[in-house]
Amino acid sequence: MSVLPTEKTTRQRILSNVAWAFSGKIVSLASVLIVGILVARYLGPTQYGLLNYVISYVTIFTILSNFGLDDIEVREMSKPERSCNEVLWAGIRLRVCLATITYVIIIITAYLHHSDNPDTFRYVSVYGLTVFPSCLNTIRNYFTSQLLNKNIVKAEIIRTIICSLLKIVLLFFEAPLFWFILTSALDIFIVSGGYFLSLRANKRELCRYTSSAGLTRFLLIEAFPLMLSSSAIVIYQKIDQVMIGDMIDETSVGFFATAGRFADLVVFIPIVICQTLTPLLVKAKSEKQPSEYARSQRIFVSSILWSSIILATVMSISANIVIRLTFGEAYLASIPILQIMAWKAVGTALATSSGQLIIIDHAQKWTAARNVIGCAVCIVLNLIVIPVYGAVGSAIVTVATVLCAGFLSNSIIPNYRKYFNIQLKAFLYGPSDLIRLRHRHV
Repeated sequence: MSVLPTEKTTRQRILSNVAWAFSGKIVSLASVLIVGILVARYLGPTQYGLLNYVISYVTIFTILSNFGLDDIEVREMSKPERSCNEVLWAGIRLRVCLATITYVIIIITAYLHHSDNPDTFRYVSVYGLTVFPSCLNTIRNYFTSQLLNKNIVKAEIIRTIICSLLKIVLLFFEAPLFWFILTSALDIFIVSGGYFLSLRANKRELCRYTSSAGLTRFLLIEAFPLMLSSSAIVIYQKIDQVMIGDMIDETSVGFFATAGRFADLVVFIPIVICQTLTPLLVKAKSEKQPSEYARSQRIFVSSILWSSIILATVMSISANIVIRLTFGEAYLASIPILQIMAWKAVGTALATSSGQLIIIDHAQKWTAARNVIGCAVCIVLNLIVIPVYGAVGSAIVTVATVLCAGFLSNSIIPNYRKYFNIQLKAFLYGPSDLIRLRHRHV
């Protein structure tokens, strides 16, 4: 049996959901390929590296403000017996408290770490304010849980257009780096405001504040293992740029960030597939027989895994021409980094898909362990490799890290070996499964 239900209306919602998600990403891609490249060319590798250093520095601390709540909120709001209104406001209230603590920590650590560089401290302080509007990501999670991606995408498209126009104005007036950092922060404020306005326009009844201390505690307890897990993920995804900046220079961060931007674009299709199919897999678990659900799990992982393998292959082969035609001669050092980092998509696909299976099965107790393994691999190997091989070495570490965290670690955690077996079968039988699935629906 397929992961997808057979009901016509559900199929239509899925297709609509995917179409909206892809539309939003295409607009974002256009912004990256046009405005983002113009900004990178204008700033040059050094200042562009500093911009990405600041963003990575703050992102590491969002571990605390997000607290691993995203997947828990989607899961709870996907359940018909749950009140979405109560989950929504419990999540927002919890996030606001965590965001306040997070910003204080950002200011203190930035002051201690960059006391000799007031400009960097100022940049971090400004961009750090984005932890507050990010509290409204709970609204985004509501739309995801209800297969209403169009509301998310509309807000993100408006955000992309406004911020792209602002950056073009900044380029025209040859503005300094501070204004680009301010615009990057404004990006988060605009999209969060868009989520709220979309909720108010389409689901006004959910804008009514409700208070449930018990539900807030429930979310906190349920999310805690995922917070530990997501903290390790954020660290091994962003610590490399911070370590490159501290151990080499900001120019190398610029080269690494350029390659990372294209590598992240490769990841988006598997992520969209995963986010779209997850609510349906939740439904399949409750409606299907165990043997049918097991096959649905394998098809779920196979779809995400093999789309990432195809995309990684294409990006790795075309890295030379992609960098030359977009960022230009000043960024040629990014080519070997991108050829390696494109394969990060495969590890990310394995980690994302198995992570959703773990959450659906309420087995997230040990998710922290597998991501701590990845985090440890990332930090230790970067400390060894960066002084010798620079940003290229860090790219190799990035790929090794996501594979360790999302795949190999499942083989050594007893409770997760069944997910490792699903991943192995997806590697071995994924193409044939997907071909049969396609023929079944033709």
